[in-house]
Amino acid sequence: MAKFTFYDYIRSRLDRFLLRRPRSEFEIRHYLRGKLIRKNIVDKDKQEAIIADLVKEVQDLGSIDDEKFAQWWVDERTYFKPRGKKALQFELYRKGIPKDIIDETITAANIDEKALILQLIAKKHFTDFNQKVIQFLLRKGFSYQNIKKAIEEWEKKR
Repeated sequence: MAKFTFYDYIRSRLDRFLLRRPRSEFEIRHYLRGKLIRKNIVDKDKQEAIIADLVKEVQDLGSIDDEKFAQWWVDERTYFKPRGKKALQFELYRKGIPKDIIDETITAANIDEKALILQLIAKKHFTDFNQKVIQFLLRKGFSYQNIKKAIEEWEKKR
């Protein structure tokens, strides 16, 4: 019977981590670093080597692609939790995606912020548009100009 090694254990945990949703390379490295530190079995010198081996192994399988991840993230956020371009840029930056990929992905997505704002306004059933509504939309990453245009359009429809 084959012996189940620590490397196999970490690899199986990584597989489970990757099954939930697509991940960026930064997220995978962060996850592995956390697992190795918590288990505290391997020396710190060997930790980076193990992480590099596992990341290379997963990259060879095609499970890590920051461009595909960024596209998936923008699509999911636009559909399920509408966010403005600024918020999407910040989220992708926090996921460890390089700035050039972020800019390329957001430009290619062709996000209509005004339509997303109108969708949020309809969903939240705002009746009067005071500073509180504008602040809510600003926190979602929408630009002030687009918020004003969307509110004007919404009030014309009513």
